[in-house]
Amino acid sequence: MRKIYFLLLSFCISFNAFSQSYSGGDGTEGTPFLISNAADLVYLSTDDTNWDKYFKLTTDVDMADQDFYPIGYHSNTQWKDYPFTGTFDGDYNIISNVTVLTRANNTAWQMGFFGQVIGGSVKNLGLVNITVDGPNYHRVGGLMGTSKTATTISNCFVDGGFIQGNSDGVGGLVGWFEYGGTIDNCYTNVTIKVNEVAGVKTNAAGIIGKVQGAEAIRKLSNVAVYGTTETGNNAVVGVGTITHENAYFKSESGAAGSDGAMLLADAAVQSNYAFDFTNIWEMSSERGYAILQGFSSLPTDINSTKSVEVGKVFTSGKTLFIQDVPRVSSYEVYNLSGSLVSKGTFNGSLTKTLSVSKGLYIVKVGSTTTKVMIQ
Repeated sequence: MRKIYFLLLSFCISFNAFSQSYSGGDGTEGTPFLISNAADLVYLSTDDTNWDKYFKLTTDVDMADQDFYPIGYHSNTQWKDYPFTGTFDGDYNIISNVTVLTRANNTAWQMGFFGQVIGGSVKNLGLVNITVDGPNYHRVGGLMGTSKTATTISNCFVDGGFIQGNSDGVGGLVGWFEYGGTIDNCYTNVTIKVNEVAGVKTNAAGIIGKVQGAEAIRKLSNVAVYGTTETGNNAVVGVGTITHENAYFKSESGAAGSDGAMLLADAAVQSNYAFDFTNIWEMSSERGYAILQGFSSLPTDINSTKSVEVGKVFTSGKTLFIQDVPRVSSYEVYNLSGSLVSKGTFNGSLTKTLSVSKGLYIVKVGSTTTKVMIQ
């Protein structure tokens, strides 16, 4: 009997230790799971049994070289949803250098930091230098691939990044905004590339790619778009009807229309916005546009070096080097507006050297995408 007792005690201790997979908390509203490092975020992206719980980010987290999958997704092998329905509070912290990977059982739907959110809440979160590269995916966004059924998004931004998807719903913040919800006090500054699909209307924009459904509870307020969309519809909302107020975009957005959003004659002038600059927004002299208050360590630069397969993309002055790619492959270089600057192929370990002007570039080598800044 004593042996059985000790065996059960040992099992309980082991199980409790194994179940502590975050930096603290129990997932309740009063004691949320605490996210304090890259390992916590990686675990969250796999922990679908707790996607209905409460989470809180306690510090800035750098996700460079981490395997990260969308939080919430649709399985098109099972034709079943695994949504995030909980609450994620960034607590005014930043997650940087995220490359969102694709799931083996989800080859066509919903890519973003959050893949699919149904009735959940995300607030006070900044994403910097995020890559969501789903050229064959529907519903692709920087923060969320799909936001559905009264999901709320507030005090969030996506600043620096590359978002790519096919024609049907590509957004800097949300790819597909469906059946209600609210977005308040958010901005994006990303490059959006759209792969147009024959017979599918292009739905792409800086905040929402497509609004779907006739639900009355939908509102978009106090938002700004500073980036660019290739083959976009309108600047802020690509396709669909949503009530919005105080929505702004820069003239360089690449948008075909405004859908009632206001063009910023000069994004660096505070009086051009009707935002709350006392409690929520502030002007950034470094960035030249309005940003959210409370994020104390917003990076001023975009990373200039990142691994490409087992090779490297790096810069020196106004020269861009693509080096040490071990097998036959191709490369493409895009500027911030999404226009192709250079493309070609190389064999073995040849180095490609390109002289380019100052600015931000997106470099694609094989299946890998890298952001570089030429100073």
